[in-house]
Amino acid sequence: MDDPMSPRPKLRSTRGMLRLVSDPPPARKLAALEDPVHCLLIPKNSDGAGGLLRFTAAEQRHWLDEAARQDLCLIVVSAADALELYSTAAHRVQAFRPALAALQVRLALQPAAGKLRTSQLSGSAAAQRLLDRAAGVLGAETDVRTSALLIHNAAALASALDTLGSTLGSLCWAAASVAQRVRAEGAIPPEPDAEFEARRIVDEELARWRAELAELRRTLRPSQPPTERALASYIPEEPGSVVRIKIPKNLPGSEDLELQSPANSR
Repeated sequence: MDDPMSPRPKLRSTRGMLRLVSDPPPARKLAALEDPVHCLLIPKNSDGAGGLLRFTAAEQRHWLDEAARQDLCLIVVSAADALELYSTAAHRVQAFRPALAALQVRLALQPAAGKLRTSQLSGSAAAQRLLDRAAGVLGAETDVRTSALLIHNAAALASALDTLGSTLGSLCWAAASVAQRVRAEGAIPPEPDAEFEARRIVDEELARWRAELAELRRTLRPSQPPTERALASYIPEEPGSVVRIKIPKNLPGSEDLELQSPANSR
């Protein structure tokens, strides 16, 4: 068990972290190797809810502060049509608890609001939700720059409070890549087939993110999945400075080793 008093490693550039050193894993293993993302979706314009579903920036900051206090991964994206909380499979129950508790209090005070229609997404569905947001094909935020800025600000705040983590950090990097490609490839309305092209970009970046994240976990762990703390700390000092050396199996006690060496030692 990690010492709770030890400082949590800071997340560095995910581009360097995701440089790969071996062949992609078989597709059937992706689900087992990936640390799934979970999304708590709170719509802001539910029928009869009025302002019930609108949480202030101070309330959202409180949720992040609680996540930081418990060493949990969490980002909060506040769009015009919905409030979206993203966490990982291991952390979602505790990370979403303050928001769900706040909803319960509001419903108790305003029972006339009716049944609240929140939802939770997991795995690729949750990751795709964030990438769809970045591509500008979701809800009222059709401007790609505005959508990308929402995600950028959410990731920056989570990083400052140390609630980003490796999984969410790499997903936010993928979202930034989606937004950049949508602009570069002209997949913006009113261009012909803009939405189709934007969704194609989302599908490509989602597949790339899942493969890279799964490969990173397969490379780092021989048997047990690494923790977010371990992943965040396992980042080369320089891009490309991780070298894999395979020792022949006919030697006693041979095994695959991960060695970190200077980038110029190849």
